[in-house]
Amino acid sequence: MLKWIISTVILTLLILPANQAQSVLQKEWLRKFAVEQDEYFKKNYSEAETIAKSMNMPTVYTNSFGSIMVLAGHDNGRLIYDATENLNAARSVSTDKVWSQGGIGIYSLSGAGQTLGLWEAGGIPRTTHQEFAGRISIIDGTVTTSEHATHVAGTMIASGVSPTAKGMSYAGSINGYNSTNDLSEVSTASAGGIKVSSHSYGSIVGWRLDYRNDGLWAWLGDPSISETEDWKFGFYNSVSASWDNMIRNAENLVVAKSAGNDRGDGPSSGTSHWVLVGGVWQLSTTPRLIDGGPNGYDCINDPRGIAKNTLTVGAVNDLIYGYTGPSSVSMSSFSNWGPTDDGRIKPDLVANGISLNSSTNSSNTAYASLSGTSMSTPNVSGSIGLILEHQQNLHGSANPLKGYQLKSLLLHTCDEAGQNPGPDYVFGWGLLNTFSAVQLISFNAHLGNNQLIKDVVVQQGTTYEYQVVSDGKQPMKATISWFDLPGTPTVASLDPTNLMLVNDLDLTIIGPNQVTYFPWLLDPTNPLAAATRGENIRDNTEQVLIQNPIAGTYTIKVHFKPNSNQEQKFGLIVSGIALPQPSTTNLLNPANGTTGFLPPLRLEWSVSELSHSYELQVAYDSLFTDTYLNVDSLESAAYTFTQLPSSRKLYWRVRGRNFSSLGEWSNVFNFSTSISIPPAPQTVSPGLAELIPPANIHLIWNRAEFASNYILQVAVNAIYTNLALTDSSIIDTTYFIDSLGEGRRYYWRVSGQNESGSGATSAPRNFITKIYTPDSLSGSVIDGKAVFNWKDNSSIETKYMILKKTGSEGFVVYDSVNSNVITYTDQNYNPAVLSEYAIFAKNAISQSDTSESIKFLGTTSVEDKVIPTEFVLSQNYPNPFNPSTIIEFAIPIDVDGEIAILKIFDILGNEISTLAEEGKSAGNYKISFDAKNLSSGIYFYKLSVGKYSSIKKMILVR
Repeated sequence: MLKWIISTVILTLLILPANQAQSVLQKEWLRKFAVEQDEYFKKNYSEAETIAKSMNMPTVYTNSFGSIMVLAGHDNGRLIYDATENLNAARSVSTDKVWSQGGIGIYSLSGAGQTLGLWEAGGIPRTTHQEFAGRISIIDGTVTTSEHATHVAGTMIASGVSPTAKGMSYAGSINGYNSTNDLSEVSTASAGGIKVSSHSYGSIVGWRLDYRNDGLWAWLGDPSISETEDWKFGFYNSVSASWDNMIRNAENLVVAKSAGNDRGDGPSSGTSHWVLVGGVWQLSTTPRLIDGGPNGYDCINDPRGIAKNTLTVGAVNDLIYGYTGPSSVSMSSFSNWGPTDDGRIKPDLVANGISLNSSTNSSNTAYASLSGTSMSTPNVSGSIGLILEHQQNLHGSANPLKGYQLKSLLLHTCDEAGQNPGPDYVFGWGLLNTFSAVQLISFNAHLGNNQLIKDVVVQQGTTYEYQVVSDGKQPMKATISWFDLPGTPTVASLDPTNLMLVNDLDLTIIGPNQVTYFPWLLDPTNPLAAATRGENIRDNTEQVLIQNPIAGTYTIKVHFKPNSNQEQKFGLIVSGIALPQPSTTNLLNPANGTTGFLPPLRLEWSVSELSHSYELQVAYDSLFTDTYLNVDSLESAAYTFTQLPSSRKLYWRVRGRNFSSLGEWSNVFNFSTSISIPPAPQTVSPGLAELIPPANIHLIWNRAEFASNYILQVAVNAIYTNLALTDSSIIDTTYFIDSLGEGRRYYWRVSGQNESGSGATSAPRNFITKIYTPDSLSGSVIDGKAVFNWKDNSSIETKYMILKKTGSEGFVVYDSVNSNVITYTDQNYNPAVLSEYAIFAKNAISQSDTSESIKFLGTTSVEDKVIPTEFVLSQNYPNPFNPSTIIEFAIPIDVDGEIAILKIFDILGNEISTLAEEGKSAGNYKISFDAKNLSSGIYFYKLSVGKYSSIKKMILVR
């Protein structure tokens, strides 16, 4: 669709001057290009609207997952939609280290004076949000705001009213646009001086859930090209070429583009889904690959991000504690991976894109946490604003870094990520490191502004050479990037390998031992493989790393392979050369001899030129033989003590260091500390939310160092505005309270105190007092029902819980009655089973102890009596008897349920009969014995229960 435009602009490009900053001719070219793109866009978009109407598809809508989808045009009748790519950023990419309040203080960058370009799909930022303070201008007249745009803008420039939502360039400004017609607008903006544009949206490619607003999956591929994979992933098309063409001519511009969040998208195989066949949407169950396939590669979704000259940004998980090594960088579950179809490295780099807290559009004070490459992209573009500010501070606004220099710098200074050294198709060149980029600019300035960052023009068929010296103490690295001519797209097909690189530059380094070092190289046919080294024929960024160089002179060579083009500009970045000794720093704060300090205490010193880091020594003596603290890798010109020795005089000094040498020690200052404020005590008892009696309460905590006394507060609310007790004269670490109200939650905390002041309070604890226990249970069996009552001792219970135990089972909650009821009738009482009852009171947060119990027992053969407390074997009656008699016995509660054996013996000890041999509940029993078949004489009966046994004599008279 855009081939006629590409051929036109290439012809225009060839007559431009070769080596100027953004020249008048270049600006004219950009404005002309913008007009051509605008005309094309309007015609193409009008046609797309007609197609969309015929398909009953909207031009703008938000699906059920919050993604805004905007009609962007059509490609041979197939609609193109752009969509927002939704799914603690500054620390992850070391941006906080260049802020004035980031714990560093060396560069004090804020983005002040920098205007960043922001293009958004479906809406603009809420410009009145408290985080922006009038620093956003909407250029294209769009008025509809969106959460996505406001969140992205906050990540770029939020001032930090809410500290966790502070933007990267927190004092910068934004020129905002809607994404429609973006190429024309970016071209115009670049001609007007914009140096970075941010694009957190992309084409809908592959699978999309709810694409037709019906909850079903849709597959956006073309079955006539491939039934299983959308050919547009990684495909360099005419849109990619147009962006490359514009960027090559907007040489002061860096375009930051989200890599997309498609990886892993798609339903399970065989799921019914929509597919466009011959211009008609049809339901299909044809099995197709999820986006990225089984390994996740080749799923860069948007032609802008596939372009060679854009900076494509992937998303990684938040680095809560900052970068600590490659293993600290973990890939998000959604960020798209390369390679492009021609094997180039994409994404270019990664940044934090998970759970970024930022401004939203629901109100001027609203915030939300979102994830996605939409969030990692403004993390990068906002950080670029700080780099541009630093360059401007050092060299003025008339000498900006060229876009290709800046891209080379960003990729050169990335932190290593991934399982293997070098670039890969997952993390690109690594994790953005703003601090390292800013520091390299400073080093270059101190070395004359031409040793580490170079802007070079090389003629085709020639080789550029640059010699540097290594001291062998640090790795040597050289990186080149260039804005290439647009490639020539192929016809629509699946994974064409045609190379899109036009001007092929080859970077090598020749060592002092004449060894040649080659750049990193990836194999697109084996994307899982680690990077090797060799000739790179695909990428317009190359890098050579010599991990352990020997000392000596190295020659960096850049060869422009012969072709029909005359020249190519590139940015060369070098690190690892021998550096001069850092300058001596001067101590600034606190002033020498100052006394009475308590932590936190911030030490500050002047910046040492050419220092990579600083070494701080703090000692108890001025000769530094008795060291209190030694830190040798501070990236800051400041250090904050969070704790200090109590009542001591301390001496301190600082020196700068780089990989080549150490600076001289600074002058020596001293300061004195007061007795330290006590740390927060640790509470011991009662435990958290422990239920305790309301009387004789015992609070215990551990001793806090330096505390002379303690302050105790007990409150009935968590914010301690309603105090039940306070005492500031406690010497011990224990405290007794006679009584508190029953059935309430109490909050308590304690802090130490001394002459320096009161320390932090302990972590808040709470306990709950019990409700007073009901007692005096009494009752009887009335009309076959167990009835009992009790004494109500509480005034705040809301229920009484009835507990019941039958036989050998434990108590269970049986029933409940409302407060102030003091009688209970068990309608289901079984007189044949021993039943035991107890109760406890409760309310919403507390309860009482369980009361004493009451027991009931009754059967047709056992009288309702008090439950026995001891064994009884009574004399039979009548005695003598003829022919029958009654034998009574009692089983106490402590052997409830044990086997009771009752047997009859004659005078010789022979067993005559067994009257009982079974488990018996505690109670009173009587059993009848019939002796009609026995002769007169003396007989005995014996009761055995466990260890108990008893024998009695009886006489049968016939």
